[in-house]
Amino acid sequence: KGELSGSVQILGTDISQINLAEISQQIGTLIQDPERQIVASDVYSEVAFGPENLGLPPEEIEGRIHKTLERLRISHLLSRETFALSGGEKQKVALAGVLAMEPTILLLDEPLASLDSASAYEAVQLFRRIADEGTTILMIEHRVEDGLLAKPDRLLYMEDSEIRYLGPVDQPPAQISYHL
Repeated sequence: KGELSGSVQILGTDISQINLAEISQQIGTLIQDPERQIVASDVYSEVAFGPENLGLPPEEIEGRIHKTLERLRISHLLSRETFALSGGEKQKVALAGVLAMEPTILLLDEPLASLDSASAYEAVQLFRRIADEGTTILMIEHRVEDGLLAKPDRLLYMEDSEIRYLGPVDQPPAQISYHL
């Protein structure tokens, strides 16, 4: 049980004035363990799940599936079973399921946690490309050095549940313990 103090706004609107369904259409979340996020047995159904729950017409759902898979460069996975995917592929499919809902904000909860170095590098490059295409990304990551490879516009650094720095990536105070 938590306690809310202050206010939280999404695109200028206080969240107390928005229902959960509206929030989920504006903010997409990718959790650290794609196995816990994937709900369907095949890639097509997984990417279709969100748009179907929005009640979109079948032709729009179909279009979003193909557009999203192409955007992520994973169209070749369309007919694959989700249990047979590698960890990196599962993460991309889970991301495709989120992006098919066309959120304006993408929340990434430790997206590099279960990836090896090569897959983590590929993931941060993908996140940077998605940001460059116009989606706002908020990435929470313990692997700070790897997260910085995405070349974020801003850095929020917390330690012991307190904000230690918020600002440009290239100007953090000396007491912050990460390396650029």
